[in-house]
Amino acid sequence: MPTQSQPSPSPAATGIKRRRPALACDQCRARKIRCDRTHPCAACQRSRNQHCTYAPHPQPRKKATFLSPSRPSGIVHPVQAAGLGHGTDPTPEPRLCASDNPISFTAGLSPALAGPLSQSNAASSTAQQTNTFTPGVVALTPDSLPGNPTYANVASLESRIRQLEQELAKSRQLCEAELGDGFQRQDKAVITKMQYLGRSHWFNVAHLMPILMDFMKEVEVEGGDLYRQLQTCKSLARQVKACRVLDSSTTTSFGKQMPTRQIANQLVEAYLRTFETVYRTIHVPTFRIEYEKYWTGVADGSFIILLQLCMAIGAAFQDDTFSLRSSACHWVWEANLWLTLACKRHKISITGMQILCLLHHANDITNMSSDLSWIGAGTLLHTATHIGLHKDPKSFPGMAVREAEIRRRLWATVMEIVLQASLDSGGTPPITLEDYDTDPPANVNDEQLVNHTDPALGADAEVCTEMAAQLALLETWPARLAVAKAVNSVRSRASFNRTLAINSDFGTSLQSITQRLGKFHETGGITSFQLRYAEFTMHRFFLTLHLPLLPQALHNPLFHFSRKMSTDASTRLAAITYLTPESRAFLATQATLSDWDFSRLFLCGSGPYRATQPQLILTLAVDLAQSLEKEPRSHYGALTAGMTETRSILQSWHELCRERLRAGDTNVKALVSTACMLAHLSRLEAARWSKSEHDKMLREAAEDAAAECIEILQGMVGENSSETGETGETGEAGLMLDNCQTLDLDDIGGFGFLGGGEWDDAAVAHSLSGFNFTTAGFGHVSG
Repeated sequence: MPTQSQPSPSPAATGIKRRRPALACDQCRARKIRCDRTHPCAACQRSRNQHCTYAPHPQPRKKATFLSPSRPSGIVHPVQAAGLGHGTDPTPEPRLCASDNPISFTAGLSPALAGPLSQSNAASSTAQQTNTFTPGVVALTPDSLPGNPTYANVASLESRIRQLEQELAKSRQLCEAELGDGFQRQDKAVITKMQYLGRSHWFNVAHLMPILMDFMKEVEVEGGDLYRQLQTCKSLARQVKACRVLDSSTTTSFGKQMPTRQIANQLVEAYLRTFETVYRTIHVPTFRIEYEKYWTGVADGSFIILLQLCMAIGAAFQDDTFSLRSSACHWVWEANLWLTLACKRHKISITGMQILCLLHHANDITNMSSDLSWIGAGTLLHTATHIGLHKDPKSFPGMAVREAEIRRRLWATVMEIVLQASLDSGGTPPITLEDYDTDPPANVNDEQLVNHTDPALGADAEVCTEMAAQLALLETWPARLAVAKAVNSVRSRASFNRTLAINSDFGTSLQSITQRLGKFHETGGITSFQLRYAEFTMHRFFLTLHLPLLPQALHNPLFHFSRKMSTDASTRLAAITYLTPESRAFLATQATLSDWDFSRLFLCGSGPYRATQPQLILTLAVDLAQSLEKEPRSHYGALTAGMTETRSILQSWHELCRERLRAGDTNVKALVSTACMLAHLSRLEAARWSKSEHDKMLREAAEDAAAECIEILQGMVGENSSETGETGETGEAGLMLDNCQTLDLDDIGGFGFLGGGEWDDAAVAHSLSGFNFTTAGFGHVSG
């Protein structure tokens, strides 16, 4: 009987894989096309497959080696033999064949995927429990061998799960880095001219337009006609400022340059209807009594300084050209000298506090301070604390009702000034809610405090009085303090979620104050100046809250809310300050005296009234430039409605910069940079010009603006020289000021040679040269 040959065992039966390992991805193998073996491969990218997976490569089987716990010292561990265990623990960590932690792979999976994997892990775990466990070795089970079909399914699932977990971890890290509680703001503060400019300072927005910054740097490097024009502007500006400095050698007493009573009455009334309605500093009936005494020749030196500061503030609302700027600067300088020379008991008093508050506002109007407003606000806070304004008058028994209310009003004014100065300079607020216990002022008119002895006075908050604006701002002070601390604190790690929480609380405060003051304005209880000033203050903080996130918001859709809030707040601020077409039309046709007062505050004022508008203008310009660069536009239409409104706001700001120069401002960088900005946006709108044409447009726009600035400044120098009759002295002062600072653009990234608007130390030194402090008569200082 012939012997029949036995069939050879199949590879599957013997567990031997005779084919080559699959190197192509599963998708290319199914489609039977060439795969470049990348991850993801080019074929999957072209076909837009969401997944590109590879089958796991089974490792060649190795003979399992089992070591007894009492291993002879002569046997070398494989890890040590390979040289991998040098300097480490000789006992290796146990290593699993399938996964270091099978539970982590099955967590969160659907039952269809988790079932087979869990069963396999359970079987493997049961088999391992039947063996003797030896440290450093894990016994292999039949299900975990590479030749078993179950192993291939499990390994494929584990490979896929590993890939999903890696993608999930990467996405989670990205979200935590951008939205988590540990998110650190990416914005940086700036140090320029040895000044620290925090996150809320307007200059931090300027870096979002690097094209303009680079252009201004090129101007300095090239040193062409434009650079010489800007040098001339700087020299003329210093001559103008030198003419306004008080000549102390001719000062023998205070109050010698008072205007006529008619003009003085106008200036005092202008102050009382504007700043005094928002920052309650003086008791108006008492002030009027002292004012009448002054014109009869009975007044002390401290009241003269107080009166002159009121007139200096009111001079900004006299006309559109700030015709009394020289007199206002003179009065501010006298107040600074009084603070320097007066004895301690006159400065550390209620009258001294009133003078400090008024001097802060006058400096913001005339830009005459030799220090930053932030430094002066710190002095103001320390003085107020020294005389106990931070303690409620209830702590001082026997204090009269009027004196107690004046102290509460002054403390509310001090807190507002300190918080506003913190926002202007980018500094951390030096005060917290735990640093004082003074109650809010009573909601009463000034006349009710005359001969009033009842300590329980005050109307309901819904009743409109002369305190309405200050009490409304004081109510929102904690919310605004939270914004300033979140933005300007050095160790602030505010997350995007924290920003949204602050935004929600702040929005509630804004809605409350807007509704209340709006109702008062409709009934004629408050003026347009009070309403607009309160809205201006609130929206400034709204803009400041979201500006640090604007750099990310321009490129990351996750922060689109902050971008929208920044542009909305900027547009609202533009409408409040008469920069939108609708508001300018209203100002030209239906404006009241109060509307004109608020308009002149931004035309003639300095400090926050000049710095806030560049901040909102830069925000809108950056948003418009980003939209023109990246968003698709129709070939058959012009700009959208929103873009057109933004462009009109920029044009209005450009015209306002020109009007500010005519009103006596010496800062030319606003007009020059705005001209360049408009030229840059015109190039983006056309979207077909080359870089050379773009640079040519910027240069022509800057040269035209600089030539216009030179013409205006030359006229100002001629007017000041004819008024003072000291052309030679003014020229020498101008030359001295021109040589006291080297033109350098690197300090603030391309705008240094245009000046920061602050007073040079040389101007102060020139004003005090030759002054004899011992012979000057200050007989009127004692009060």
